[in-house]
Amino acid sequence: MSENILKKSWGSLVTILLAFLLIIVWRIVPFNELLYLVSENIFLVVIIYILIHFVADVLSPIGTSPLFISGFYLMGDWVYVAEFVSAVICSGVNFYLARRWGLKFLSIFLSDKGILRIKDMLNIFNKAPLIPMRFLTFSFNDVAAYAYGLTKVNFTKYFLMSIFTSAFWLIVWKYLIADTLFHVGVFFIWFYGISIPFFVISWIFYKKNKGKK
Repeated sequence: MSENILKKSWGSLVTILLAFLLIIVWRIVPFNELLYLVSENIFLVVIIYILIHFVADVLSPIGTSPLFISGFYLMGDWVYVAEFVSAVICSGVNFYLARRWGLKFLSIFLSDKGILRIKDMLNIFNKAPLIPMRFLTFSFNDVAAYAYGLTKVNFTKYFLMSIFTSAFWLIVWKYLIADTLFHVGVFFIWFYGISIPFFVISWIFYKKNKGKK
């Protein structure tokens, strides 16, 4: 029983733990000191950011929003560079893992929740056009990349589209959203708010295809 619960929710538990650790750091170390430490070691911080992001993306669905929000307030424009590199790496690696070894292999290290999300997206991606779907799945690129690896979509077309959409959304964040982030709560509203169109389309798709084989 406890093993099943852990299998289903460990990704969420790791996300909560990551957020908790970041909160502790923010509480213990004064903000100005954090800014100074980050600015003095920015290249190392970027590398660490990318590595953490990579592990979280591969072991989906570990959420990276706590990492992004910390980077946003501490790293300045460097967070966009780190996030872009992380998104591109995730798009390629997760796609390759899924295409090369399939869902059975992914189930070895992904939580039950992650597998279910991949299956749900796979049903949509097999019938929906690539371009709009890549624009709508920025906030959960890790799961989407796995799902696309299980489709028959051409990798080059998919990867180039992933690079373009990642750059597009980060530009939107920098020039249209960043100035509105006066509170952490607003950050999360934006971060998850841009995912709403995908879930609406997913619901419409589900209702339309309910009962079809």
